[in-house]
Amino acid sequence: MTRCRTGIVGVVLLFGIPPAAWGHIGFAANDLYAGMLHPLLHFATVLPLLTFPLWLSQRNKTELPSLATAYLLACTAGAALGWFIPKVPDLQPILLLLAILAGILVAVNRSPFLWISIILAILIGLSEGVDNVAQVREELTDPLLYIAGLLLIAGLLPMHITGLLHGCDQLWIRIGARIISSWIITASALVLALQWNESGPLGVNP
Repeated sequence: MTRCRTGIVGVVLLFGIPPAAWGHIGFAANDLYAGMLHPLLHFATVLPLLTFPLWLSQRNKTELPSLATAYLLACTAGAALGWFIPKVPDLQPILLLLAILAGILVAVNRSPFLWISIILAILIGLSEGVDNVAQVREELTDPLLYIAGLLLIAGLLPMHITGLLHGCDQLWIRIGARIISSWIITASALVLALQWNESGPLGVNP
């Protein structure tokens, strides 16, 4: 019971972290800490990191290794692509859409086929890796250190929340997860609407 409550409280506290322009390199002590902070201080990157483990915690225990491996490998590959691809499109709308999709799956408590779930895990991991690196690569002095910090948080945060919540079948836990997912869906939709209002759905000024 205590473990489950700690998981819910942790998710709520993390969700309350506001987006911040100071989440970039100048705020952190070095590139390692910058990599750890960056995904937590932007709505588009933190929201999928919260909905993904909420959704994983509803999956069958036998499916978790495949989904976690797909996500972590995709995140690592995405971080490398974000560094080496010359021009990376803005992936924040995609991240927000993925957060909405994962949030809906949590809210309705539905689990699609495993191969569809693996694709979703890959898309979330790949987008997280690419976007978090591409946004700041011009500011990096040690990209390997930054990517190490990024993978540390992007890996440990979802896996830790999943471990805390998986197997918690109490009614208040299930209701709490659905409430949090509805908040995340709403926040993602609002941020997405604001972005589209400023630049259009395809990132082009209307």
